[in-house]
Amino acid sequence: MLTVSSGQVNRVDYDSYTGRYREQEINFHGLAVGPMVRYYKFLGDNFAFYGQVGAGYSSSGSEMEGSPIETSNKGVYAALTPGLVYFPVPKVGLEVTLNGIRYASLKEKTDYGNNNTQEITNTGFDFGLGVEDVNLGISFYLGR
Repeated sequence: MLTVSSGQVNRVDYDSYTGRYREQEINFHGLAVGPMVRYYKFLGDNFAFYGQVGAGYSSSGSEMEGSPIETSNKGVYAALTPGLVYFPVPKVGLEVTLNGIRYASLKEKTDYGNNNTQEITNTGFDFGLGVEDVNLGISFYLGR
């Protein structure tokens, strides 16, 4: 599986020192590569529950507009993800998934500019089974 992501977030912060709000733009990008397997349990012809197991290598980064700070993450992950898929036509699936149970070991490097960097390793489990962990997607199935 190959996943590529890119995006932009606009964030508004309150600066208690100046007493003003400021808007900040954050650009991010990411890449994840690794195998994954799904098992489907069909509920009729168009609906199915599935469990997905995957593992691989992940690399991501972000930059803040107007700031010299750049952050990058690189490492390995493994995940067990539950989902539900609806097939409006045989080769297209509309999916709802939870982040599920995920293990990751990522080395984070933050560059503050002026040769000032910090490196830390984050290792741990994440149990993404709440409402905020719901993802929507669409997939094209070659072999269905």
